[in-house]
Amino acid sequence: MNRESFCPAYLTDGSKDDIFGINKAKGFERMMQDLQFYHGSILGGLDRILANAKSHVDGRNVTYFTTDRVYALVCCRSRSENFVTMGPAQNGKQHYFERFPNQLKILYQGREGFLYQPLSVETLKNTKGHTWESMVDVPVVQREHIQDIYAEILREEELGRVMIHRYDEIDPKEQKMHAHYMRDHLSDAVYWECRDFLYQHFSSLWD
Repeated sequence: MNRESFCPAYLTDGSKDDIFGINKAKGFERMMQDLQFYHGSILGGLDRILANAKSHVDGRNVTYFTTDRVYALVCCRSRSENFVTMGPAQNGKQHYFERFPNQLKILYQGREGFLYQPLSVETLKNTKGHTWESMVDVPVVQREHIQDIYAEILREEELGRVMIHRYDEIDPKEQKMHAHYMRDHLSDAVYWECRDFLYQHFSSLWD
């Protein structure tokens, strides 16, 4: 945390508002220390996470972290299979939606992953919900080696931390809408690296 963003006003005079500001800063520090930050990857042995992803906020190069372990787990995937269909409800609980048959199993069963935590949170900025970004590389320590990501996600489901909506449980009209969206947008730049994967699993669902 950059303390300078809180301290100057307190240093210029001794008003109650300024004292409250510094106390608020200390409270924020404690909150940051209590939070658990994760970065999920299929690569082991990393000592830093490079700022080479695109920010969803302004498109700049950043590295991502999350305070949601379930989300970090689903991020353990290759760029050629970069397809995540999960997001939090208003109560913060994650919901995962399968958009093609056996999606979760195909992406994660029998695959290992690694969860990293930052050595310092000083450069992390909260952008939305559980998502945090850093515009510089972040030194990390490997905290967990997950032998089977799929089994670990199912364990999180049993613990009530994520609700998984299987393909056959979702309204067929809704699934068809999503399948046709992928058909019509497969050439978009955002899907360039995972286009073959998406074609393989969505083309049979198109009219």
